[in-house]
Amino acid sequence: MSFEIVNWDALIKQIEEMGRNVNRAENAAIKAGAEIAVPIMKQEVPRSGISAADYKHMVDDIQVGRVKNVDGVKVVEVGPTDGKGGTRWRANFLVNGTKFMPPNDFILRTAQRTKGQIRAAMLSELQKKVMRWS
Repeated sequence: MSFEIVNWDALIKQIEEMGRNVNRAENAAIKAGAEIAVPIMKQEVPRSGISAADYKHMVDDIQVGRVKNVDGVKVVEVGPTDGKGGTRWRANFLVNGTKFMPPNDFILRTAQRTKGQIRAAMLSELQKKVMRWS
């Protein structure tokens, strides 16, 4: 059995496009999984009793970050934002505890509660994207 490739450039272009589509589908699936965790994390994180108008509660700061490639593995951060105005620095005190309060690992509890839902959302998103290619 033999075959001849008539338009090599077109074949290479199609393969490259398929690779881009796979990358987009992976990113969309990861984001879909991350979105599942947000409402659960908002339930798990305790809300402080501070009621000042300019105080930013951690529960109101939980967001989904961008999909990043870390050592060849795609990851997305879900949780309080970092940087100016972010509350991520406070999450450290909750997760690890202090000498004044015990640890409250809302991140781990969220991961445990949503693991199956996240997998299902990611699989569903991948199936939607791949079925559209046909």
